[in-house]
Amino acid sequence: MPEEFIFRCRGHANVRGEHPSTFEVTSDPELTPSGNCIIGTGSETGAAGLPEAFKKELASEDAVLHTTLTVDGISVTIISEGSPEMTLDHP
Repeated sequence: MPEEFIFRCRGHANVRGEHPSTFEVTSDPELTPSGNCIIGTGSETGAAGLPEAFKKELASEDAVLHTTLTVDGISVTIISEGSPEMTLDHP
């Protein structure tokens, strides 16, 4: 059965989300304007804090990740692929 992991983060005045192929969520509460791929700050966890079973599934080339972002009742789902090259160890 596929793993599921839910966490919360916050917006920030410097969120731009302009990177064409990458988005990032950070546990850091602050953000400079140069973080053009960051879409959320103050995350409850970093990659290292993800459950091991979830990280294991993400490290598979066959993995399909459905990420749903919800803000003020508006949701968008991004579909991406897993990769054994993801380290998922950053705090």
